[in-house]
Amino acid sequence: MLRSSLLEILRTFSKKDLTKFEDFVASPYFNKKDNVRKLFFELKKFAPAFEDEHLEKEKLWLKVFPGKEYNYGIMKNLIHDLTGLSEQFILLEQYSADTFRCEYDLIEAANSRNIQKFTSGKIDQFEKRVKSEPAPDKYTIIDDLLYVTSNFYSAKSSFIKEYDLK
Repeated sequence: MLRSSLLEILRTFSKKDLTKFEDFVASPYFNKKDNVRKLFFELKKFAPAFEDEHLEKEKLWLKVFPGKEYNYGIMKNLIHDLTGLSEQFILLEQYSADTFRCEYDLIEAANSRNIQKFTSGKIDQFEKRVKSEPAPDKYTIIDDLLYVTSNFYSAKSSFIKEYDLK
């Protein structure tokens, strides 16, 4: 278990990340499996290094399922599910840090749901922001900004054309 992808990911988490991930794992929107949550709470006790002889699958099993005989398949599935949650968490953290892309994607999502007034307002807000922040510090590569703004103006054009707006 010490060389698992799950622990490799968890070792990169700061104290704040671990707290946020705990909320993520406890959220019924992202995780409906109580045993996955229990496994995380047991693993969290070994933070931040996640290196201890008690991090063996069989020993963790006894904490999650006291008194039950070890089942490799169930434990493997729990670790797999928790690894998937950790991957989803780091992806969402990365994505939410890219505010331009989030705003653009919100416009796209609202437009695909045909929420015209909302979409139009978000387009105006985004356009003002793009004009006032032509090179935000959050972008280390200018291509990211160009990609988002290019897609934005294309989407804006489609929106205007689709709804015969000026």
